[in-house]
Amino acid sequence: MCQHLRIALTDSKKSLQSECSGLSMSRFNGILDQFNHAYCAQKRIYITPPPFPMVQMSRTITFIWVYFLPFAFVMDESSILAHCVVVFFVTFAFIGLEAVAIEVDDPFGHDDNDFDNMGLALLVFEDVYNVIDLVDGPEWACKVRFNMKSGNGDEFFRPSESTPLIRV
Repeated sequence: MCQHLRIALTDSKKSLQSECSGLSMSRFNGILDQFNHAYCAQKRIYITPPPFPMVQMSRTITFIWVYFLPFAFVMDESSILAHCVVVFFVTFAFIGLEAVAIEVDDPFGHDDNDFDNMGLALLVFEDVYNVIDLVDGPEWACKVRFNMKSGNGDEFFRPSESTPLIRV
């Protein structure tokens, strides 16, 4: 999609009302580069799973450590209640960390605690609309905004890499 935007701006005589100035083109390319860099970084994180033996061994070691923790207090002179409280809170903390690790294992899904990729994309597109508004005026910014909406009238768009931004 970034390449299509760059091509549309390079051929601004064909698709835009006026030619882009060098400063606007540089600013727009910078915004596109930042978006593309962030997208590629998220994609790298998403497609690189942690090695299964590492995950399995860390879980096993955590549970063994928590299981044998009460035996460390055998020689301690404190009360049994103090031992139970310490073991409970340490176990609660370690099992809680394990649960958090499981939740953040897939940060790009559709759960409540996942990254808001659509919200970030909407912010980037608002920046694109603002740049087009500055360069070509509100009419072209409205055309781009209209073309990026989905067909069912909601505000969320369903663009792909070949979605045309400007239909003349």
